[in-house]
Amino acid sequence: LTYGGALDHGMTAHPKVCPHTGELIFFGYSVMEPKVTYGVASAEGTRTCRLEVPTRSGRPVMMHDMAITRNYSILLEFPLHFDMQLAVKGGMPVAMDTKMPSRFGILPRHANSVEEIRWFEATSAYAFHIANAWEEGSKVRLIGCPTA
Repeated sequence: LTYGGALDHGMTAHPKVCPHTGELIFFGYSVMEPKVTYGVASAEGTRTCRLEVPTRSGRPVMMHDMAITRNYSILLEFPLHFDMQLAVKGGMPVAMDTKMPSRFGILPRHANSVEEIRWFEATSAYAFHIANAWEEGSKVRLIGCPTA
C-alpha cells in the first residue's frame, strides 16, 4: 500500500483512524536521519498531507506510537534514540538518554508546515503505547502507558 506512490517512507505499526472522517493518520521514522515523516490519507485512500518533521533532539528517534484528537495529531519524541554503533557492537540499536526531556509535538491534523507544530517538554520518560487523547477547551489531554 503506497497511496499511489505517495508513501515513500516506512509507516508506524500504530496508525490512527479518525472515527469522524475515516482518515488514516500516520508517521514514519528514520533510523539514520533525525526526522519523522507525518502523513494523512483520506478515507478514499488519497494522501492529503505530508510533512517532514526534524527531530528536536537532532538525532534519529524511535517513535513507536502517536495520538490524535478531533483536530490535532500528537507526535511523541521520547529520548530513545537510534545508535548504529551499538548495533555494530552486537547490542540493541537504541539507547535511552535520560538527560534529555520527553517532547510532545501538537499539530493541526492538516498542517502545511512544521512551523505549525507546538512543542512541549516534560520529564524524561518513554511510552511505547498511547491509551487516548482528547481536547478539553484549549487543552489537549494525553494518556500514555509509561515504560519503567
